[in-house]
Amino acid sequence: MSRRKLLLIGAGFTANFGAPLASEMWNWVYGAEVLRGHEELREKMRLNLDFERVYFEVTTGNYSDDQKRAMIEAVMGAFRDMDDIVRSSVPYQRANTTALDAFLASFAGSRGNRGYIFTLNQDLYLERWYLNGVRPLLPGIQPNAVWRGPSRRETPLEQNDYIRVPDEVAVREYRERLSQHDTFVYLKLHGSTNWLRPSGQPQMVLGAQKRESIDAEPLLRWYMDLFREVLNEQNRLLLIIGYGFRDSHINAVIADAIVSTGLKFVVVNPRATQELLQAMRFDHQCGEILERGMASHVPYTLQQIFPPEPRVVLQNVASPGWALLKRDFFDKPD
Repeated sequence: MSRRKLLLIGAGFTANFGAPLASEMWNWVYGAEVLRGHEELREKMRLNLDFERVYFEVTTGNYSDDQKRAMIEAVMGAFRDMDDIVRSSVPYQRANTTALDAFLASFAGSRGNRGYIFTLNQDLYLERWYLNGVRPLLPGIQPNAVWRGPSRRETPLEQNDYIRVPDEVAVREYRERLSQHDTFVYLKLHGSTNWLRPSGQPQMVLGAQKRESIDAEPLLRWYMDLFREVLNEQNRLLLIIGYGFRDSHINAVIADAIVSTGLKFVVVNPRATQELLQAMRFDHQCGEILERGMASHVPYTLQQIFPPEPRVVLQNVASPGWALLKRDFFDKPD
C-alpha cells in the first residue's frame, strides 16, 4: 500500500464482534453492582444518558470520595465486561478474519514510509485477535506486553496484564527512538483498558474534557501530536471505520488537515448517508469542513464487507461493500 493511506477506527469497528457502542455503554455502567447503593449517582445517570459526561462530573465535582470510587469502579467494570465480550467473541464466526487481518496489514509501510493505524477504542480487539499480519509498534509500550498471541487471546486480564504508561522523561526517550521503527505504528489515542497512569490510576480518556485529559498525559499528548502531524502531510487519504464524529478534538484535527493540506477521507459506517452528514453538522465548528473532506461513504458493516467465508483471501472477497471500498479507497492513485 502507498504511504499516503491511513486508518482510523472507532467503536463501530469492534461492534461487529459484539462490543457495545459508546451509546450502549450507559447500560453496562448503570446496572453495575457497585452503584446499587448510590441512588444519587443512578438518578444522575437517568437524567443524562451520556455516561462519559456523568463520569467526568462525578470524578471532578463536589462528590464524596466514596461516590467517586463507586463511579470509577462502575466504569472500569463496564470496560472489563467489554473485554470479556471481545475475548470470547470468536471473530472468525462473525466475519472473514483472514481477509480482515490482511486488510489491516495492508496499512503497514516500508522502510522510510511508515504506516499507521489510529484508534479511538480502548478495547483489546487488535491485541487479542489480529494474528495473521505484520504487528505494528505501539510506541511507549513494550511489544511483549501488547500482543497476546494464540495462547492468551481468550484469557481474562490478570493483574500483570495492566501496564503503567511511561512518564514525561521516558516518553521523550521513546520519541527519539521512534525513528528507528519506520514501518508500522499503532496509536491508541484515548488510552487502553489495561493501561495505568504512573500513579496507578486507570489511564483512559473519558468525559467532557478529553482534550485536557490528553494534554495532561505525556504519552497520549505525543500520540495526538503524531496524529496531527501525519494527517497534515501532503496527499494523505484517510479511511475512517466506525467513528461517529462525536469527539470535537478529533474532528478539529481532521478539519485542520482538510483546510491545510487537502486531506480527504472515506467513511465506512452502516448509517444512512444523511444521518452521517447530520452527525458531522452537529459539530458547529468543524461540520461544514468535514463534509467537504468526505470523499466517499461506504454504508456497510465490516461483517457485510468481509462475510464469514473461511479460506477466502482478501483478493477474492466478492461482497458489494468490498467492491465499493476497494474502488473508492484502495484503487485511488497516489
